[in-house]
Amino acid sequence: MTRHTTETPTSTQETGRRQQLCRHPVVRWVWTTIQRVGFWVAVGLPVVYLPLLATGLKTPADGAVFGALLVANVVGLILGHEHNV
Repeated sequence: MTRHTTETPTSTQETGRRQQLCRHPVVRWVWTTIQRVGFWVAVGLPVVYLPLLATGLKTPADGAVFGALLVANVVGLILGHEHNV
């Protein structure tokens, strides 16, 4: 009985590719900038949406704005979690 397998890169190969890509200065600069912006978005957005919560979400538009700010905060947390200040 012959067993057919599809070849997939191992995690070691994938890690090597990522490290090689991260050595390129432009890619490193872009990724560092994305992390930096994500970090500061995650830090700064609560300053915007906490007063919105304090005054109350009175209209559907307020709820939509709050939801969008909350999603932006989560995205910022995900992108910026490895940023070193």
